[in-house]
Amino acid sequence: MIEASSVSLALNNKKILDDISVSIAPNEFVAVMGANGAGKSSLLSLLSADQTANDGSIRLNGVEISDYKKRQLAMLRAVMPQHSTLSFPFKAWEVVAMGRTPFPQFTREKERSIALEMLSLVDAALLSEREFPSMSGGEKQRVQLARVLNQILSSEESERYLFLDECTSSLDPAHQHTVFKLLAKLKSEKLGIIAIVHDINLAAQYCDRVVLLKEGKLFMDRSTAEVLTPNIVKEAYGLNAVSIGHPEGQWNVIAAAVNAVD
Repeated sequence: MIEASSVSLALNNKKILDDISVSIAPNEFVAVMGANGAGKSSLLSLLSADQTANDGSIRLNGVEISDYKKRQLAMLRAVMPQHSTLSFPFKAWEVVAMGRTPFPQFTREKERSIALEMLSLVDAALLSEREFPSMSGGEKQRVQLARVLNQILSSEESERYLFLDECTSSLDPAHQHTVFKLLAKLKSEKLGIIAIVHDINLAAQYCDRVVLLKEGKLFMDRSTAEVLTPNIVKEAYGLNAVSIGHPEGQWNVIAAAVNAVD
């Protein structure tokens, strides 16, 4: 389990996160949501140990996260940042193979075979021989997702975590659902998934819980059904919305009202 207790973060004397306590367990798919500037990426960076909190503590599987060596940490969690730049002409499968850097290496052909499996998971196998810089934004995003999946699924640790910062922001609707359906399935493999999500309806359909931030504070931390309501959406985002029962599912669709903003 990841447990953050009263964590705060300030940058250049500006409070970014203020006294946040939250926990994420394996077998859970948690959406981190909130308006622009609410502190979502900052919270993700603290929970994944990419940044250090000014106050409070974060424990990963019962151990202070700062006590882990980098290699140990890489076997327990993988992080997909919002933006990834790579200008060298690596092929897609080579980028994906980089995810196994913390682990004992196989032959080049075996590494390529594993990378192809990961690319197939995100419907990107046909990109395997393409050079990364030549790809579209959505193609790059799927390749980077395959890379972090390669990292975390190579781990034999009993409890692992995957951090995703807007991992579908450049994807078309079909690939967004491909990815979220995959993630919802993978959580059953002792994998805790923490994803920054802007699409309310993707979160409603696939995520178990929403950690909702507002102005650097924890606004709500409850099930998706409890959080993603018109009243809460109005309070968190300033968006007038309506809720419509989905004819094929147990969740509601949140749609912008005719007068979406005041």
